[in-house]
Amino acid sequence: MLRKYTYILKFQVLILLISISSCSQNELTPPPPDVGFVPESSVEVIPFDDLLDLVQERTFKYFWDFAEPNSGLARERSQENALGPETRNIITTGGSGFGIACFPIAVERGWITRTEAIERMNKILSFLEKINTYHGAFAHWYNGSSEMTVPFSTLDDGGDIVETSLLLQGLLIAKQYFDSPNADEEGIRNRITQIYDNVEWSWYTQGGEKVITWHWSENNGFAINLKINGWNEALIVYVLAAGSTTFPIDKETYDNGWAENGEMRNGNTYL
Repeated sequence: MLRKYTYILKFQVLILLISISSCSQNELTPPPPDVGFVPESSVEVIPFDDLLDLVQERTFKYFWDFAEPNSGLARERSQENALGPETRNIITTGGSGFGIACFPIAVERGWITRTEAIERMNKILSFLEKINTYHGAFAHWYNGSSEMTVPFSTLDDGGDIVETSLLLQGLLIAKQYFDSPNADEEGIRNRITQIYDNVEWSWYTQGGEKVITWHWSENNGFAINLKINGWNEALIVYVLAAGSTTFPIDKETYDNGWAENGEMRNGNTYL
């Protein structure tokens, strides 16, 4: 019995050798090269605090170094053609608000000078003052080169009150930071105040529906009809709308719109 299995094994080895010898050299896949032993990591190991500093500075530099050059605002995407041939020109208003909020931190930590921050703020404000707004609200996207509104979707070709609020929160942080009595910083504060005062928060309640609507455009009106309520990122809309000295909402709009008259409460307990 053992001899039988020995013959079978020899036969299988013979078939394998014949198969290998029948292949040309080009048909064989060579083994991978021996990379050898790597004695240490190729990535520099740095203390955690240094890593945190590095990540924070690099995050700021995305908004600063990679800003669209004409507007000084944040590009929507870093990929070359993610949104078509104009990708590198498309700026995002809400994302720019987060970038502007980094400016005071960057000055305090020595990544840029106060003068550089003031120059960039003036460029940004000049751009925001001349592009189209929609009852004071900004669109989600603009082309930084042509300064025209870029539709975010088929019906979303006008004001986006949420993106406007994210932009404004960054601008208001800058307004508080640039507090020196000189003309440059006083000018920044006054210009930001004017941009905030121009936003017609009450318009976005569609004539007093006691809830704020997300979008409005000259072409499509309130066709999207997306109400801002419940627990999401848009609480800042109601905070800024309530604080407006020009077009404020009333408490009932907050209670009914954002707070949903208590309906957002689910009664659960989370640990």
